[in-house]
Amino acid sequence: MNLLRMFLVVLCLMLFTVQSRAQSILTDEFDYPAGNDLTSHGWSESTSGTDKVTVANGGLAFTGYPSSGIGNAALLDASGQWVEKTFAQQSSGDLYISFLISVAGAPTTTSNFPEPVVLSASSISARYCRFYVVNDGEDGLAFGLSQFTESASLTAFNYTLNTTYLIVMKYAFIAGDDNDEASLFVFSEPPVPATEPATAAVGPVSSNDTDPSGIGSGDLDQIVLRQASASNILTIDGLRVGLAWDPGAPLPVELTSFTYSVTGRDVLLQWSTATESNNYGFEVQRREDADDWQSAGFMPGHGTTVRSQHYQFSDKALRDGHYDYRLKQIDTDGSFEFSQNISVQVGGPRRFGLSQNYPNPFNPSTNINYTLEQAGFVKVTVFDILGKNVRTLVAQEQRPGAFSLFWDGRTDDGSLVSSGTYLYSLEVGSTVKYSKLMVLTK
Repeated sequence: MNLLRMFLVVLCLMLFTVQSRAQSILTDEFDYPAGNDLTSHGWSESTSGTDKVTVANGGLAFTGYPSSGIGNAALLDASGQWVEKTFAQQSSGDLYISFLISVAGAPTTTSNFPEPVVLSASSISARYCRFYVVNDGEDGLAFGLSQFTESASLTAFNYTLNTTYLIVMKYAFIAGDDNDEASLFVFSEPPVPATEPATAAVGPVSSNDTDPSGIGSGDLDQIVLRQASASNILTIDGLRVGLAWDPGAPLPVELTSFTYSVTGRDVLLQWSTATESNNYGFEVQRREDADDWQSAGFMPGHGTTVRSQHYQFSDKALRDGHYDYRLKQIDTDGSFEFSQNISVQVGGPRRFGLSQNYPNPFNPSTNINYTLEQAGFVKVTVFDILGKNVRTLVAQEQRPGAFSLFWDGRTDDGSLVSSGTYLYSLEVGSTVKYSKLMVLTK
């Protein structure tokens, strides 16, 4: 009897569940190779320095935020380079700048310009809506905000080092001279409110100096990341600039699963949506190793529908190697959003094994993946800690290749399971069985 070997490949689920793209004018999830300078990826150097703003290995996550857990992150850990990224000029209405932050070190004063994130105008040397991080000398952190040249207003020292927070900075253009306002919102844990809270963590604050709209060419149009203090050690991720508060609102397209299978040198991508609104379609993008993203093809969307839709795309005759895939979901108005990446290995040796599901613990869904060197009848089952069958994910003959499965935390009859520990098993024929534990949290 020939040896049948299996291998689990971990995938991630991307839920499009936050800010309306029609209102978003800048998004950067720092999905670049770790160690790169940001100036290699659309950022410009505003102040030179030996110590560059680089891409950190690994991103930040915050459940319910649209740019959570995608790509890597930006690392500010020196007193060198400042970098800036521009967006369409704004001089009226409201601007919302949101990002994730984790602080490993911060100064004990707001002097020496230690504000790491600034909303500014590129045509002038003016920094509006300055964000600060201050340490109390121990493990406590305060976040702060100032408008133009005013001193920073701080929160209490209620925050801690090495914890991921969601920050939202608001800049409100107000008619008249010298009366624009800035506010700061800080979220320690989900959920993200669908409407703007009545009370901000800081502000609104204002300045006695001239508003940007009052100095001619001072429309706000850039975000600056500043390495102004070596005592600031910050990881920043999921940067978004929008024109309205909706960091908890569903996006027009809700992607519920994104999986793949490999047969020979062909990759089959499959994904599903729960709802769609003005969905023009999906551009499938691929990159090999660390190369740039390339278009692999396009799948038309279903416009607007409240019914679940299923898609598949085959990428054929690939060379042996490592590939990343992502979906660029495009609306009918041209706005777009990227899914999370999935990694695929084509060719190379395969060995029997079942790796841990990902994510784990999870809520509400997780992925289970495997590969087959030879054809056989495959059964993958989820059961509870007492051995009761909860869900059969697959029970069919399958050809050699790599496969991925998605479990949405439901039983065979569609009921949601309770939080707790579950097992999943992989059986091939009557001889091979391999199980692992996974934990559902609610």
